[in-house]
Amino acid sequence: MVSYSKNFKLFDTVFSAGATLRYISRSRIMDPASGSFTVIKQSSDFISDSNSFNVSQTTMSGFGGAIGTLMPLGSGKLGMVLYNIGTELKGTTASGNAVKEVIPMYFGIGYAQKIDTTQLPIIGGIVGSFEFEGDVKFQHNDPYKNIYVGIEKKFLQDVVTLRGGLHQGYPTAGVAIDAWILHLQYAFYTEELGDKVGDNPQTYHAVELGLLF
Repeated sequence: MVSYSKNFKLFDTVFSAGATLRYISRSRIMDPASGSFTVIKQSSDFISDSNSFNVSQTTMSGFGGAIGTLMPLGSGKLGMVLYNIGTELKGTTASGNAVKEVIPMYFGIGYAQKIDTTQLPIIGGIVGSFEFEGDVKFQHNDPYKNIYVGIEKKFLQDVVTLRGGLHQGYPTAGVAIDAWILHLQYAFYTEELGDKVGDNPQTYHAVELGLLF
């Protein structure tokens, strides 16, 4: 994934705009007879054909893009992103048939703000200030799968960041280290693979390493 952003000024307001290009490689299971990504078998199929459980695994790849902007709003910042622009994956089955999958575009909007609690008695001296962020991605039919809420707290002169929140209705936590050009990030989160929250949750551990310049 490669990203680029630049600051602009419009009506005395400074905002950022950027674009991302990413390469995607994905393996999918499909019905070898129909080429469909959804495998449907009836009871009569199992009676007449002992090989009805056969499926084909195909690897597809392609490029996709995203564009977004970040602007000040009140005491925080508002961000908007259009994901999966022109994202089409192509591949070839074991039998030589060409297949493709178009990943749908979707729109996301988020707001981030610094919360300062230093003026509060007792708790202010302990918590200090932290960042709050809320995102809505218009991607799924279940509204709970589209909501992402989190807070983060920086330590050691902003080198270490601790994070926690909700990802698709499930708790998530993580830590990031930013030192000079090094960016190291770890996240623990749960992703809902079903249509609704609670159908088929899968827990993941993600590690990200990057160089900023």
